[in-house]
Amino acid sequence: RGRLEARIEVLTTELESQRKQNQRDDDALKIKSKIIDDQTGTIRKLKESLQERDDQIRRLREEALQIQKTFQQQLEEETGQQAELKEQLAHLNLRKNELKQQ
Repeated sequence: RGRLEARIEVLTTELESQRKQNQRDDDALKIKSKIIDDQTGTIRKLKESLQERDDQIRRLREEALQIQKTFQQQLEEETGQQAELKEQLAHLNLRKNELKQQ
């Protein structure tokens, strides 16, 4: 009977020790789980921010391309007008010279 009581006491002590270890492990797991949740939230926010920035960059590139096309078109129009004006000037100079010679 004494051996059984001693064995029960040893097992009770071991059980209490295991419960304490289990509680420590549970606390550590809760902390790690909270850290992972926080990191997951941070990663999600960073991904959203990155997506917004990518969208903004894409919009700005499209705007810049459109502006570049508009400027190119204006340049072509003005170059054409300049060529016409040069042609008119040359024609008028010829006419002026003809009139001087008369």
